[in-house]
Amino acid sequence: MKNPDTAALQSKIRELKEQRNAVLLAHNYQLPEIQEVADFVGDSLELCREAQRVESEAIVFCGVDFMAQSACILNPDKTVIHPNTRARCPMAAQLSVKTLVEAKNAYPSVPVVLYVNTFAEAKAECDVTCTSANAVEVIKRLGSKKIIFGPDWNLGYYVKKRLPDVELIPVPDHGFCNTHRLFRDVERAKELKRQYSDAELLVHPECEPGFQETADSVLSTGGMYRYCDQGVHHRDGNRDDRQASQGDTREDLHPRGAPCGVSDYEANHPDEHIRGPEGHGAGGDCPRGYPDQGVETHN
Repeated sequence: MKNPDTAALQSKIRELKEQRNAVLLAHNYQLPEIQEVADFVGDSLELCREAQRVESEAIVFCGVDFMAQSACILNPDKTVIHPNTRARCPMAAQLSVKTLVEAKNAYPSVPVVLYVNTFAEAKAECDVTCTSANAVEVIKRLGSKKIIFGPDWNLGYYVKKRLPDVELIPVPDHGFCNTHRLFRDVERAKELKRQYSDAELLVHPECEPGFQETADSVLSTGGMYRYCDQGVHHRDGNRDDRQASQGDTREDLHPRGAPCGVSDYEANHPDEHIRGPEGHGAGGDCPRGYPDQGVETHN
């Protein structure tokens, strides 16, 4: 049974959405209670596309900072609200504009492809952005034998495995997602596969190479959902709550649970503000706002 306080809060959120003509977009990683009040739930690519289609005056974006930035970029005439400025992506903060510009100067004719998990000021310096779902296709279509790519080198490894003739120049040298890096106990994964011989291990390309090599399939978050929705029994390291909310009763077994959107250091030091490269906060310059009030950006 749902906590009465949670139900009351959800009811208030629905009222506010109607009053302010707002749409609430939630990433797959959000808790079920948030997904239940969302108008749309999806991965980074799906949310970016949905943000362009909304007709509401305001977008409440329940995801990490760079996702809300993307919604700002795609909807310059709308108000974008980021409810919690502590929901940051440490990986996005690993790529500074200075590092990217230095790489561009060192390789002046090489195209720059950046993972969408990047701050707006870095995106402004690239030729094209990609997601984990389309990174291989984007780089393949560029037709270049050399690509400046960042910030996630594990995604770079995934791309290289599928496009071995393309040289990827990493920016930064070893960018990574601190959450997906927790999924690195290959022996534990193998043990689970032996224990559940009829199960498949699904892994996100932000996971470490060794974990990717152990997987039966390496898929984006949306790809995992679609794969599981086709009736495949699964044990994965990056699964959301949508299957359960839509009546899926199959068993899930995670190699290791991990939170997304806040670093381990921040979780243990809630009163400290983590600074990103070049003196920026981990949330970058846009969106802007106060942590206790959420972020409201009027474009």
